[in-house]
Amino acid sequence: MFSEDVFEILEYIPANLKVIRHVRPKYSCDKCNHVVEAPAPSRTIVRGLAGPGLIAHVLISKYADHCPLYRQSEVYAREDIELDRSTMADWVGAASQLLTPFVDALRKHVLATDKIHVDDTPVPVCTRPWQNENWRPVDLSAKRTHGNQSEMDNSGLK
Repeated sequence: MFSEDVFEILEYIPANLKVIRHVRPKYSCDKCNHVVEAPAPSRTIVRGLAGPGLIAHVLISKYADHCPLYRQSEVYAREDIELDRSTMADWVGAASQLLTPFVDALRKHVLATDKIHVDDTPVPVCTRPWQNENWRPVDLSAKRTHGNQSEMDNSGLK
């Protein structure tokens, strides 16, 4: 071989959704008529049919990618998967309950310091239609003293 030309292309391969079937055989004893079955694997959501990867994908799409649940439902429908947005809303609620210990630990860690450093860049928000200005900056910085939660609550950051 004299030489070779190599080039690469970036290709998109759509995400794969698959059903994972868990089979738990049942055994019975002929002598005592006792039936034994392996315990079911734990589920992320009690009686839920979504795996942890799908729940994580719904949450990331909703909160990180800013894709509302009705739009996610339309995306899944194009893949011939019928997922109602109310079902996904239930998953989001159940996942928030599962994440409560993490949020509590994070809150404890953040509020244990004397200062909270935040980005104080003004954020434009729409004002009331009858006011003259269409936009006004909002200060998102939280000034508080150590252990005084009331100042932070009054600033609108909870």
